[in-house]
Amino acid sequence: MLVINISLAFFILKGDPDDLGCTPFGKPGSKAMGSNPAPDGGALESEEDLGLFEAMKTGSFWLFTFVMLVCGSGDFFVSMHLVPFLTDHGVSPVAAGNMFAWFGLMSLVGVIFAGPATDLMGAKIPISITFLIRVALFLIILNFKNVLSFYVFSLGFGFTLLITAPIATILVGRLFGYSNVGLISGFITTIHHLGGGAWAYLGGLSFDRTGGYQSIFLISMVMAASAVLSGLFIKEERHTRRSNALSGKKPEPAMEI
Repeated sequence: MLVINISLAFFILKGDPDDLGCTPFGKPGSKAMGSNPAPDGGALESEEDLGLFEAMKTGSFWLFTFVMLVCGSGDFFVSMHLVPFLTDHGVSPVAAGNMFAWFGLMSLVGVIFAGPATDLMGAKIPISITFLIRVALFLIILNFKNVLSFYVFSLGFGFTLLITAPIATILVGRLFGYSNVGLISGFITTIHHLGGGAWAYLGGLSFDRTGGYQSIFLISMVMAASAVLSGLFIKEERHTRRSNALSGKKPEPAMEI
């Protein structure tokens, strides 16, 4: 892995749009998908893109950050505790390992689904659908504990595991522009992983205190339902200084001379 990844990074992958003859996202003249026209029909200047602290002043930023917090909590919790949960309910270690393998394989299917779905429906709808699926899966596992329900949960949750990963950066770019997409999406991803680490720990703590995962599954279902609503309330439109999106005011008309 070390040799292959270093070789790809230094000799194959391109890190500068100029190397591909492209204009960077958000720059004047960019024809790349995701660039947004200004209200007067021209291209938005790169200085119209919002930085991290400006993005933090918008409701959409915090709604999306909460969604990713919930996403990370579910990802890490299930990845960490799925196999012991299954073996605690009589599933053999080999069968539990197979379910976990299918869990990982189905994440590839989810990633492939994410791209066309985002092109067709925008970014926030596939994200909300992802958590709606998780609500249903948590509901199943709370009420049914047999081999069939375990396979449905493993396959279904695996399908949702990585859907938000490619969509997150796209949504950040559409909301705040691409000039600071690395910083903003990096901050949100950090929250995602902090939520994941905390929930993996809380899952173990809950098991130690109660002898099972029932309570943490229930809380996770409620959080997933909250993420569905939060995703739907994200305003999937360009937030810029020009439109006074931060203050909620409409732009004032230009003065005629």
